[in-house]
Amino acid sequence: MPGDEPNRTTAGYTVDEILRDEPVTLVGSTDQVTGRAEITGTTLTSGAFEARVETLVTDNASRDTRARPPEILDAEAHPIATLALAEEVDLGVLPDDGTTTNLAMQVDLTIKGNTVSKDVDVTVLWSGEKLIASGGIAVTWSEVGVQSPDLGFVEVDENGTVDFRVAMENSGHGAG
Repeated sequence: MPGDEPNRTTAGYTVDEILRDEPVTLVGSTDQVTGRAEITGTTLTSGAFEARVETLVTDNASRDTRARPPEILDAEAHPIATLALAEEVDLGVLPDDGTTTNLAMQVDLTIKGNTVSKDVDVTVLWSGEKLIASGGIAVTWSEVGVQSPDLGFVEVDENGTVDFRVAMENSGHGAG
């Protein structure tokens, strides 16, 4: 399920912050993602993916270290974040010529043992053999148990997105 460049399977987050009075958009990501989806006919019947929280990285190693304690991501006690399809999705509307289509999906997102159900618009590309799906799930960090750091020199927005890109190939037994 790793996918090929530039469409590797990844998971991560995006959040805005004010760092020393300057606006910054912070992006953290990992390619340590596993999972599986099942497609029956033209229906996506299930899908579940796990990301290794301790492997999330930004452009700053000290920031990454500060994000792993219990107050923020709690990577030691909750090393896995999950994303699961909550309702079946009709893929019959997708063209198989490699063009993208946006589909509404309902997903269950679990971070730090806290699960929230969310609606998300997913950009999907289906070639007939490969499926690539990507999106950003809007979250308020406190709803998944994540506290913004209080460091004095940085103010982190209480809202952000949990981002994903999943690349799958037809294995003959569903995509996975």
